[in-house]
Amino acid sequence: MDEPEKEPQTPPEPENRFTTVPTPGAFSELESETLTELENKPEKEPRSFPPPWLMCALGICLILTGIALSARSEGGQSQAAGLRQAPELSLRPSPPPRLEKRLPGPPAASEPPEMSPDPSPSPSPEPTPEATDGVLSSIAEVAVPGGTAYDTSWFSDAVLIGDSRMNGFQLYSDVKEASYITCTGLSIYQVAQEEEVIRRGEEKISVFAALEEGQYAKVYLSMGVNELGYYNPEGFGETFGKVVDRVRELQPNAAVYVMTVIPVNSEKCREYDQKSYVNNDLVKQYNEALVKMALEKDVYLVNTVEALADETGEVPADLSSDGVHFKKEGYLMWRDYLLCHTGT
Repeated sequence: MDEPEKEPQTPPEPENRFTTVPTPGAFSELESETLTELENKPEKEPRSFPPPWLMCALGICLILTGIALSARSEGGQSQAAGLRQAPELSLRPSPPPRLEKRLPGPPAASEPPEMSPDPSPSPSPEPTPEATDGVLSSIAEVAVPGGTAYDTSWFSDAVLIGDSRMNGFQLYSDVKEASYITCTGLSIYQVAQEEEVIRRGEEKISVFAALEEGQYAKVYLSMGVNELGYYNPEGFGETFGKVVDRVRELQPNAAVYVMTVIPVNSEKCREYDQKSYVNNDLVKQYNEALVKMALEKDVYLVNTVEALADETGEVPADLSSDGVHFKKEGYLMWRDYLLCHTGT
């Protein structure tokens, strides 16, 4: 059997609630309530935005703030870097700048500039025979020449003034006829300032006061070792001249004899821990000051250096007890030299 021809079916149109307006009564009760709420809901107000000029101002402020923060950050980093690179402070005082002699112009190529020596202290040079001979020759031009040798009675009208060396002379030279004004550690400055260093019983008086106790035909002066520590040969010579003037006031009829400073023995000075300034280099300088003073004051200069020093300018070790003072043989040689260098 032939099947009956079916009529074509039209597909249902899709439901569209927003475009299709339902007819009254076509909604359920729930849908009616929903539609009612949507219709009664108030419309939202449109959003409001800041005006363009305000947005532009805010943008400019943000840009300026960013630039300021960036500059501050870079400055802080630079400061921190500077602190890290800063040298450590030292509590030690910086050494004084070295003064260099400014040359008038660059030296020639064949003559390189002479380097200035380092100012570090250097030890005193050992005395040499040449330097000593130079001093001895200058003293010899002024000193009393050798002559008739007298016995110890020559000192019967003499007074000998000096330090511990002269005190040793009093003890070991066998000169008993002389008067002595001596004091251990005596210096020409103490004499000039009239310090009371000469003992008289329980009291002390000055050298000049002791000198006024008698009248003498000869006054011998021997000082210089205790003055070496002043490092002032010129001041030593000037002060010695003032003492000579005062001696002449107190003893106007006396001949004044000034003895040169006898050198020391360097090896024994080190052995007995003598002061570093007790050295023959300074002794020579002080003797040169005495030569100048003797010429100005016209006194007898007795070159006792010649009496005890050898060809090197040192007192031989076998004549020295501690580098400064002498053994008995040394004091006897000193006495004999005085007795044959009297200027008569």
